[in-house]
Amino acid sequence: MYKNRSVLKLKFSTFEKVIEIIVIINLILELLLFIRYWPYLPNKVPIHYSLSGNPDSWSSKETLFLIPIVSILLYFMFSYINRFPHIFNYIPEITEENAERQYRNARTLMTCLKGEIIFMFLFILYKDIFIALGKFKELGIGSIAILLIIIFVTIVYFIIKSIKLR
Repeated sequence: MYKNRSVLKLKFSTFEKVIEIIVIINLILELLLFIRYWPYLPNKVPIHYSLSGNPDSWSSKETLFLIPIVSILLYFMFSYINRFPHIFNYIPEITEENAERQYRNARTLMTCLKGEIIFMFLFILYKDIFIALGKFKELGIGSIAILLIIIFVTIVYFIIKSIKLR
């Protein structure tokens, strides 16, 4: 249980800082994309896609507000949770000797996931807008599959690293 674990105040690594900057840039791009194309969007925009990537459900353009809102909420949620790596679940037992290594690894995983998920939201917003405008016909299900594979590979990489850092 995490109640017996050391609570360490860890500085962010250069890598984590770079990822944070990229994530903030993605959030800004998402907001700018939304604001830039809002006046040109038709009243109906795609909100769901078939397995082949074709839009199969449409809604009012106001629905697109959810994508930047959810992205911003996820950003703050991940950022807040990242302040408490001692409460995360770990495969190896956390000891005084390995706590710092494990906390850094877990926090870097969470930072990477935050970046990947927010990038995926930016990509989906981009595709939704341009499908609504008639510039694209489909989501490009292969692209979403690649993004999900990247998330999966990231998780596996950091789990393996955690085991090695015992």
